[in-house]
Amino acid sequence: IIKSISDYNKKIEEMRPNVFISYENEFSYGLFNQRLILKNYGKTTAWISSISINPPFENKGDADFLANTFATIKDFPLAPGQKLDTVIGTSGQIDETIIKTKRDYIINYESEDRKRQYISKYTVNEEGYPVLLRVDKSKDVIEIKNSIKTVSEELKKINNKGVEIKKGKRKQTIL
Repeated sequence: IIKSISDYNKKIEEMRPNVFISYENEFSYGLFNQRLILKNYGKTTAWISSISINPPFENKGDADFLANTFATIKDFPLAPGQKLDTVIGTSGQIDETIIKTKRDYIINYESEDRKRQYISKYTVNEEGYPVLLRVDKSKDVIEIKNSIKTVSEELKKINNKGVEIKKGKRKQTIL
């Protein structure tokens, strides 16, 4: 009987939800995006009770990316393998990246049957966090990139033939 109880408890632990927040950096369309990912790595549904991120995210620019929306999640089911993400910073022509610091994460969640409670609690030192980029190489992005390149080359050819395109106006003059 004791072995059966031990095996049962071990099986429950193997099947439990396992929720963490991680970072993802992506470069696409000429912009560097920083994302926060909430994911259930477990084998059963997790019911998110609350999420605390301290200090809250701030970025170096003026834009508000609503990066702290995870803190508003309450009583939310997260299926196995399901992930939610939010933009926490972006940079391109202007620097809107996050202010890096040591950040504490506390995720309170329950098992699928809501009988067991779990806490994922950890600190991430963003100053030492590696910047691993995910480059979007999907077919659509490659096609868009190639189309833009083709249009650019055609415009250069037109311009080399003596067609002047004035910036700021929609009129074209032919020399």
